[in-house]
Amino acid sequence: MRLWSKMGKKEFLRRLRRAKPLIFVGCILLAVLLLLGSTLAWFTAADTVLNPIRREEPEKNFEVVEVDVFPPGQDYSKVVEKRVGAQNIGELPAFVRVLVLPVFIAQDGSLLPAVLGKAGDPGVNVIVTDFNLATWNTATNQWEGGEWALGGDGYYYYLNRLDPETSTDIADLNKNLFSHLQLVTPIPAGYGDAMLVIEVKCEAVEPMNYREAWWGMDANAAPASPPVPAAILPEIQKIDDRLQLS
Repeated sequence: MRLWSKMGKKEFLRRLRRAKPLIFVGCILLAVLLLLGSTLAWFTAADTVLNPIRREEPEKNFEVVEVDVFPPGQDYSKVVEKRVGAQNIGELPAFVRVLVLPVFIAQDGSLLPAVLGKAGDPGVNVIVTDFNLATWNTATNQWEGGEWALGGDGYYYYLNRLDPETSTDIADLNKNLFSHLQLVTPIPAGYGDAMLVIEVKCEAVEPMNYREAWWGMDANAAPASPPVPAAILPEIQKIDDRLQLS
């Protein structure tokens, strides 16, 4: 088993085309959505693609980039380093969410299921050993014990404002989404010579406009269905409550 931190984007897409056309189409749709997001009339950032429009404070720079550290050549049978978070290298505060997309690519180019999660979770074969997820306390109606929350839309939301020139990737403070993972052992049949690729998509937006940018809501309206799908509305409402306090 080989752990790859990155591969060339052309090569990655080529393998996806060979493997499953529908998945490739999904990746194209994601890319289109990110491009559409970059045309909105507020500060947004997706990965390192920056919004050229400057509205609130045109003299200041808005730039948030992903923290995505995955050293190659690590021993899959042990806990390995994979740091995922965000860094605000601009001059304005931001709210941040990330999408983590793991996939195994077999030698013939076919895709094998990769499921990221905690040890013991159903179907998980890529174990995160230090998930920094908050839990919802039903007695106090508050998030506790972590810095991030998983929305029902698949995104991990940073539950605090990321101020200018700050990062979640700070030694000993544990603000990253996670920093280490391990593969399930024994390795399932067919996975022995596969490559593990973990793509991280980071999206950031001005705090005053996150509702509209992420969920299609009016900036002054609490999340509701529609436009938020009813199935995920409870989780989005909890995340929104915390962000309103940041």
